[in-house]
Amino acid sequence: MIAKNDKKMRIEVGYGLEGILPDSLVGSIGRDYLAAFFKQGKYSEAESVYKRLIYIKEKEGEDEKAISLRLELASVFEMQGKYDRAEAIYNTAIAFWKERNNNTRAASTRIQLAKMHLKKKKYFEANALYKEAIESIENNFGKDHTLVKKLQNDYLGALEAIGVRNMEKPPIWVWVITSILHQIDLEK
Repeated sequence: MIAKNDKKMRIEVGYGLEGILPDSLVGSIGRDYLAAFFKQGKYSEAESVYKRLIYIKEKEGEDEKAISLRLELASVFEMQGKYDRAEAIYNTAIAFWKERNNNTRAASTRIQLAKMHLKKKKYFEANALYKEAIESIENNFGKDHTLVKKLQNDYLGALEAIGVRNMEKPPIWVWVITSILHQIDLEK
């Protein structure tokens, strides 16, 4: 997992590889190689490492680990401005998690995609993804769950990004405004 602005990164070792790849070795790979690539802005080299790791996980049949690595690769694509490639990965991951009835992971991936859309000023798409994620988590855990509250706060932050402020629950006109903004973006 990569958090560029927080300057944090984590590599997860799959089941069965703990003996071959102990935490100390994996940590040094992360610190010495991938972190060095990011510090130097060598995203294509990091991209290459992620692609090899994904290939290994898929070959081992560890689909969940492979999709998690793909999500990390999507963040590398975002750092490079390769938004279309990142979006394709996010959509694949959403479908993957939905197929496995893991609505929490699907919602989390929708939020990642929504945040990318916000960066690109695609407000309509971002708001739709936030709404889907919130509804999914509400259906699984109930409206008072802490994760629902967190997503609602993220959603309100997204609304503030487009100039809508101080709302507990956005009314329908917010969707109309975001639709209009979406049309303006398309015309540019």
